[in-house]
Amino acid sequence: MVDPHQDPGWLPALKLVLPAAARRAGGVDGVTTIRTLFLALTGAAFMILFVMTYVFEDVGSPDPFLAAVVVALGLAGMAGAAWTRRRPLEGNDESEVAGAYRTLFFLGFALVEVPLLLGFTLSYVQGELWPYLTELPLFVAGMTLIAPGRHNLDKRDEELRARGSVISLRHALNAPISRVPGPGS
Repeated sequence: MVDPHQDPGWLPALKLVLPAAARRAGGVDGVTTIRTLFLALTGAAFMILFVMTYVFEDVGSPDPFLAAVVVALGLAGMAGAAWTRRRPLEGNDESEVAGAYRTLFFLGFALVEVPLLLGFTLSYVQGELWPYLTELPLFVAGMTLIAPGRHNLDKRDEELRARGSVISLRHALNAPISRVPGPGS
């Protein structure tokens, strides 16, 4: 059993990205689960790029106005991710704090993903790779802001303590998820 106060690092998440490792893994802690999701979501952007390199013959040359729009969208996505990172984790118990963190994580992901998807769409409309290539580094920077790394989790724990909470985010993420009774439960 993993100590819920101990950070397992990124290695268990990297191992879970491989399907065979996921089948062998027994119980996976909540921190490793969110890190695995982070790696999968970020990796998907690079897999899309890999496929796009076969679809388009060249990078193309950006139109200055369109390039400015693409960059502005990417910066807006990064600002959205920074906003989610600054939002306080609300909750009176571990389950609520963990839920708040997961909600903000996925909201931050969505905010940096939308500009990337628009860059993807624009690449197809233009028939050139440059919109996606322009947007990808901004996506990565935005994902770094919300990454469930040791530094970001420590910062969240400090914020909780500063507000007088005794809840540890790592412990909250590793706690069993409480199920809401549904019909017939």
